[in-house]
Amino acid sequence: MSRYATVVKFALAAGVVILVAGCGGREKVAIAAKDDTINRQGTLIAQTRADNEELQKANAALADQTKQLAEKNGAIAADSAAKIAVLNQKVDSLDATMKQMDSNIVALKPKQGLEQGQTTGWGRDADNAIRIKVAGTALFDPGKAELKSSSHATLLNVCKTIRASFPNNCIRVEGHTDSTPVVHSKAKYPDNMALSVARARAVYDFMIKAGGIPAGKMYTAGYGASQPLVHPEKTASDRAKNRRVEIVIMPDTVKVQKEQLADAKPASASTTARKK
Repeated sequence: MSRYATVVKFALAAGVVILVAGCGGREKVAIAAKDDTINRQGTLIAQTRADNEELQKANAALADQTKQLAEKNGAIAADSAAKIAVLNQKVDSLDATMKQMDSNIVALKPKQGLEQGQTTGWGRDADNAIRIKVAGTALFDPGKAELKSSSHATLLNVCKTIRASFPNNCIRVEGHTDSTPVVHSKAKYPDNMALSVARARAVYDFMIKAGGIPAGKMYTAGYGASQPLVHPEKTASDRAKNRRVEIVIMPDTVKVQKEQLADAKPASASTTARKK
């Protein structure tokens, strides 16, 4: 064999060795990359499973909370329905009592000299407060804040109803006047606001002393002519309707905050009422 052939053969053998070595290196790299991918996928799968377990626990907790909330709402709804039913029964009883009181006033009209519209009545506010309206002319002489003796029976009936049907409710006694300025008693009551406060106080005192209503449950408010039932006042009948005392039976959820509940002194219009 010539020297040239030997050199060529040696070169070919070296190339084969280099090619084989190169193929082995790429295979190792490929295997390593595959292993890394598998490891990453395994980690992702494990994390996804952990996240799913946490999500399932959160969903279970949320479902339990939803169930408890539904049960609580159901109990609240049932309790509210029961309270409304009781209140409606009380209102029906009050309606019958007020009708009887009106009948008594009509029967006494010739003796008392009551004018048209001077009766009692009642209404119900949006917050379920009950307002018993008593005409001012049935309670007081013009410009005065001393109760007429003829008004005692009416107020005693109101107190009887409150004690029987609303023993735990707080009471606000409101005084209201018409827009006619005070004339005859101006030295004692400089304006309608002062007169309305004094009239509310007179009814308040009577309800405590004669009607048996606890002082700690009550407070007074005077509004003068600021809350008329009829506006504008055009006739004597309009003014008569605006002169009134309203005995407001507060809902069960409202309590009165007074500095001294045991004190029989009435609170002013600034006394606060709060909901539980």
